[in-house]
Amino acid sequence: ATLRANHERFVSRVAVSEVVWGLEAPHGYAECLSNEEEERPVLIFWSDRAYAVRAQRNDFPEYVPAAISLFD
Repeated sequence: ATLRANHERFVSRVAVSEVVWGLEAPHGYAECLSNEEEERPVLIFWSDRAYAVRAQRNDFPEYVPAAISLFD
């Protein structure tokens, strides 16, 4: 239920703002391994800058938050 609620909140916020947030470094965007296929990297996006900043501080200190237009 929590995953579904998080997904719905993400979609509704992005639909309104038309922006997703990623963490960017000179070598590319932050990624993690897939929960389904550990060999497959997955790009990470957030619906709000504050969420991206929290992840950056905790896990990706060499990255910076970057806004990405939903239409890019």
